[in-house]
Amino acid sequence: MLSTLSCPRCSVALKPQRLDSKTAWLCASCAGLAINLAALRTDVEQHVVNALWQLARNGQPSALTCPSCRRGLSLIHYADSHATLEADLCLSCQLVWLDHGELDAIRRRYPQSPQRPSQPLASQPSFAEMKAIDDLHAIGSPADLVDFVLRVIWSTFH
Repeated sequence: MLSTLSCPRCSVALKPQRLDSKTAWLCASCAGLAINLAALRTDVEQHVVNALWQLARNGQPSALTCPSCRRGLSLIHYADSHATLEADLCLSCQLVWLDHGELDAIRRRYPQSPQRPSQPLASQPSFAEMKAIDDLHAIGSPADLVDFVLRVIWSTFH
């Protein structure tokens, strides 16, 4: 992860901002923000966050790059009977880029249910763990396994 996060829309340095007990990174120019997928999970219904992750894994490339690692983001279109959402997600860093107002809209449409509070984060698998499990399920041949191991090694040291 790079030390300075840059806005994928206007290249302005993002500033860390506390949102409740979480940190997000805000662009002073366009008011977009980057938030970690695990942090989003504490505010939004789990099934929505899980769907965003799955859609990102199968999504189309976004025109935007990750504020942290500068890799291409995955463009997500999520629709259900309540709303249609669009976001960009980095499969490597698990950062979600939301344009101005989108986080508030998601929080209003899909708040964590008060009668079903989320489990403590320690008891939930992290998104890194979920991603690793998904990657392992996708391995179909010895060549895929070698590719997977090389990607893990590469992402660990870069």
